[in-house]
Amino acid sequence: MPFEFRLEEDALILLDYFDYVKDFNSQCVIMKYHENGVENICYPDLFVKYDFWDAIVEIKASDKVYLFENRFRLQSEICKAKGFKFEVLTENEIRIEPRLSNIKTLNRFAGVMIGQDNLTIARELLSSNKKLPLGQLEVVASEHGIELIHLYSMIYHGFLQIDLMEPLSLNSMVRLPPEERKK
Repeated sequence: MPFEFRLEEDALILLDYFDYVKDFNSQCVIMKYHENGVENICYPDLFVKYDFWDAIVEIKASDKVYLFENRFRLQSEICKAKGFKFEVLTENEIRIEPRLSNIKTLNRFAGVMIGQDNLTIARELLSSNKKLPLGQLEVVASEHGIELIHLYSMIYHGFLQIDLMEPLSLNSMVRLPPEERKK
């Protein structure tokens, strides 16, 4: 999916990561609105399908939002009339660190294949321990042929969890997702 600038790229990486985002498309919607008696056309940055609603999303640098306030107000009214939410995301919502850097790192391992056997072993290793440091889990998992890249992929895909608000390292505490901990 093409992106106009780095802030948009960062937003797309986040949207791709979060489970509550079901789908998104870039500049696929045409919005017509009237301002000062003139018909205008804009192509919002994103159309996002969340779990429970759809939204038109504009991504702008926070110091530029004021330039679009009137247009955003009109877009919001159009969205409301059509049953969509309207959102403006800035670097304040997107570039939250270390969350963004962690997700970018994990994103590099999104395509690593995870076998069902590897998932079962990782779950078993964590079921007897509430949490393990990633480095310790890597040592134990490697005895079963599971490499660090597999653990990163499992974290990215939500089979394992870390605190994204702590810098990702071999000291990161890894745990099962809440639904797995109850089993």
